[in-house]
Amino acid sequence: MSRRNGSARPKAARSVVVTAPVVPIEPVVPVVAPAVGRARRWPGRALRIGLGVLALLIVGGVGAAIWAVRHSLPTTSGTLRLAGLSAPVTVVRDGAGMPHLTAANSLDLFRAQGYVVAQDRLWQMDFYRRVGAGRLSEVLGPTPLDTDRFVRTVGWRRAAQRELAALPAEYKLILQAYSDGVNAFLDTHGDELPLEFTILSYKPEHWTPLDTVTFGKVMAWDLSENMNVELTMADLQAKLGVDKAAQYLPAYNDAGTTIVPQSALPGRPAGGSAVAQRLSGVFGVGADSAIGSNNWVIAGSHTSDGKPLLANDPHLRVQNPSIWYAMQLRATDGSLDVAGVTFAGAPGIVVGHNANIAWGVTNLGPDTQDLFVEKLDPAGHPGQYEYKGAWRPLEVISETIPVKGDAGLTLTISSTVHGPLLNGVISQLTAPSALSWTALQPGRLLSAVISVDRAKDWAGFHAALADWSVPGQNFVYADTAGNIGYQATGDWPVRAKGTGLVPVDGSSGDYDWTGLVPYAEMPSVLNPAQGYVVTANNRVVGPNYPRLITGWWFPPFRAERITQMITATAKLSVDDVKRMQYDQHSVLAAAVGQKLAAITGDGGVTEAAARFKGWDGDLSAGSATAALYELTYQQVLTRTLADDLGGTLAGEYLDNLDPAANMLLRNLLDTPQAALWDDTATPAHETRDDILRAGLGAAVATLRTAQGEDMNAWSWGALHSITFAHTLGAVPPLDRLFNLGPFPTGGDNTTVNVGSSFENPPGSHQFAQSGHPSMRLIQTPGDWTQTQLVFAPGESGQPGSAHWGDQVDGWLHGTYRTLPWSDAVIQQAGAGTLTLQP
Repeated sequence: MSRRNGSARPKAARSVVVTAPVVPIEPVVPVVAPAVGRARRWPGRALRIGLGVLALLIVGGVGAAIWAVRHSLPTTSGTLRLAGLSAPVTVVRDGAGMPHLTAANSLDLFRAQGYVVAQDRLWQMDFYRRVGAGRLSEVLGPTPLDTDRFVRTVGWRRAAQRELAALPAEYKLILQAYSDGVNAFLDTHGDELPLEFTILSYKPEHWTPLDTVTFGKVMAWDLSENMNVELTMADLQAKLGVDKAAQYLPAYNDAGTTIVPQSALPGRPAGGSAVAQRLSGVFGVGADSAIGSNNWVIAGSHTSDGKPLLANDPHLRVQNPSIWYAMQLRATDGSLDVAGVTFAGAPGIVVGHNANIAWGVTNLGPDTQDLFVEKLDPAGHPGQYEYKGAWRPLEVISETIPVKGDAGLTLTISSTVHGPLLNGVISQLTAPSALSWTALQPGRLLSAVISVDRAKDWAGFHAALADWSVPGQNFVYADTAGNIGYQATGDWPVRAKGTGLVPVDGSSGDYDWTGLVPYAEMPSVLNPAQGYVVTANNRVVGPNYPRLITGWWFPPFRAERITQMITATAKLSVDDVKRMQYDQHSVLAAAVGQKLAAITGDGGVTEAAARFKGWDGDLSAGSATAALYELTYQQVLTRTLADDLGGTLAGEYLDNLDPAANMLLRNLLDTPQAALWDDTATPAHETRDDILRAGLGAAVATLRTAQGEDMNAWSWGALHSITFAHTLGAVPPLDRLFNLGPFPTGGDNTTVNVGSSFENPPGSHQFAQSGHPSMRLIQTPGDWTQTQLVFAPGESGQPGSAHWGDQVDGWLHGTYRTLPWSDAVIQQAGAGTLTLQP
């Protein structure tokens, strides 16, 4: 799957070619041969599996299916028993199905939270713990076996076991209380399970604290895929050489696009390290355009009510059920009072506010993964590897993967001091390669979540985030006292040598990690002079920052557009922020459009080019110009990249470094004679305008065929759509039950209202949105009762529920719901009250 900004990668078939990459800073040995859909991708791709066999399991017909759906819906009114409570807990569900829990103390709250989340999202919880444990094949059969092998080899659950063992007793009690709540639901509803369990014919096991910690590793991997960039960089350098490969990862050329300016980092050295300075001139952007996010916080000096406003919309992969679950947790003893969104399977609130502070997150993207190329099995030393001049035995363990309908598989996993060897699960690796990843060491994520939930001011918030280990995030902050702030988080490795940009030699120890960047040295700012902070996965700090965070950043296009909108209005309101979150004007598209406006040619090219005169980069679903732009941009990328890289490597580049391609094209726009524009396969020298003309002509021809001769009737939304797809919805007829959509959408991966997409099927000129604002939250410290939220598809994970898909329309059209906060508002908004009795 290639996530694109409305375009598709070159479609030439990939061949398996052994590469010998080199790098200017550290030597690299042969590591990888490129191939379609490398197994190193997060298993979410592999989970879109061919589930045709599941259709055979539907044996009861429509009537039985309806019964199976409805009989598992949760009880939301009345009284139920929940063992282990010290006092009753009330659960008021509002009109959107969001539960508001009130308990006597925190442990009762977490126990009840586990119970209530299981009511709505039990299948999702079980599915994700199977992902993290490498146990999908146990219930789905052999199709996802490669996914299980990969997850077990990397060792997500083994890492979670180490982390759980290291947690302080307080947090183990929280995890156990949550697990006890989930299990109380399982014990009393074993015959009323969600439909997925009926289809797959199994019952879930009891939930454990380890399951929650394992889910943290699933999310950490999803947001930490630096390994993909290393291997793509190695392939680029092998084909092009170091200097030419560097131009495909262009650096920022605007010192004003950082989240935290150098002036806001008191006490930092004025000069950066040699590594950081080299990287600032060569490498700039990051991978995987479906994963991103926006957040910003605005001081009261820029708002209509004189109080801060905080906005957040995390960009994650499109799915059903939503990754988010909205809740309020209130303990009458004062130990916890927080509302927002969390993950099914995790206690506490991940993004939200309490009575005093609000916070939001975006992915920071620190480089936390390195591949080390090892020397193995020399003569006379079988089963050993060289490290610092000595031979050491490999650490070898075996695990058995249960496979439904099969005898199962015994997997042997070998590790060095650097981590697990991945050759058995990434067939294209041509040398023994071990993965180091900070998340394989014990982290402190749960303690950070709960401590942030309890923080009362900036000092408590800042202290809590010292424990936020993996994945590294950008946090923005606001409080009722009028303060705003920013804090970078995460476990960032310190390398003895090298940059983490390509695989390195593991035998010498020269490139080992020597520790982690101290939290006190991470970028942080309270009440910046400009009166706002904007993060959109863009560069955090400039080249003078002395620590290496990463060698690449997402382009600054979204951050630039958000900043434009903040500074365009003197006093911003909640409604202004809503419009900002739904904005689909692309800074990149506007720049490309300026060049397209000057193009002339036949076949409708001149008429099409005229549409770009004065165009502001609006990529809304109904726009004909947006459709022309997106198809033209696809052609321009293909014609610019494929001749130099070849179809195989160009496809890999767009798979793993699509944002870099956007930055590359933007930087090339003002150099019409640049060598990269020229198609080396043709005798005539090509310029920028030749490429733009050819791309625009191809777009016109495609749209005429697809949408008719009338340009005014064309639209981007007729090509670009979103479907909230369930894992089991991959197979007819289950798709009709479990999937929601398609719905026409606008945007691309450069717009604030993001619309990352891929061409599906290839060659169809139909683009399936793969990344989306997974929730939109606007928090109002001046009056918490005005906090706004919308996320799709809805609160429930069960197709028969009134809250299955009930927020899709609001999510599509910008209809938020106000979150109840005070007791009076909660009772007024309540659509049902459940009392959980001890």
